[in-house]
Amino acid sequence: MVRRWTGRGWIGVVALGAALVGCSGDDSGTTETTTTSATTTTTTTTTDASTTDASTTGSPTGSPTSDSNSGSTTGEETTTGETTGPEPYCGDGVVDAGEECDDGNDVDTDACTTSCTMAVCGDGLVYEGVEVCDDGDRDNTDDCTNTCAAPACGDGFVQADEECDDGNDVDTDACTAACLTAVCGDGILYEGVEACDDGNDVDDDACSNTCAVATCG
Repeated sequence: MVRRWTGRGWIGVVALGAALVGCSGDDSGTTETTTTSATTTTTTTTTDASTTDASTTGSPTGSPTSDSNSGSTTGEETTTGETTGPEPYCGDGVVDAGEECDDGNDVDTDACTTSCTMAVCGDGLVYEGVEVCDDGDRDNTDDCTNTCAAPACGDGFVQADEECDDGNDVDTDACTAACLTAVCGDGILYEGVEACDDGNDVDDDACSNTCAVATCG
């Protein structure tokens, strides 16, 4: 006798099959659920995140690359220090270290020489309006004295054409104002030495040739 499967019977078979599938022990991470009805079958598949291959995720492997903007990169070099002008020199009009003066010209006859030193007597340069001469030596008996003046009787320096020079204009001392040594007969009374001096060689007048006053007898 042939048994007929009713609708309830088919449902039981399907349920039994589903139970067998759930107990199969598949641990692959993929779960397949099948729902079957008498007329419709639906299949849903999910993937466990734990099955993702680690080699396809995370940071890439290999040699590290250098970051072109890393902190080790230095910026543009900057230079420090003040910008200086031309080197100072004598004649630039500015008194620099080692200079006594600097008038910015090349005139050697004013107060500041071309070597940037103050004009002084004895430097060999004639300071116009102040010095008559300047021979650059310390000899007072030549044509230019140490005071940078031309030699003259009465300057206190005995020159070649002078017998004496006491630096004054007194005529009655040992050196006359003419820079001559006082002598009897020069017509100049040498005080304290001569009693008279008439400037002649006549011996029978009031003043003898020895510059003494004539007396009777």
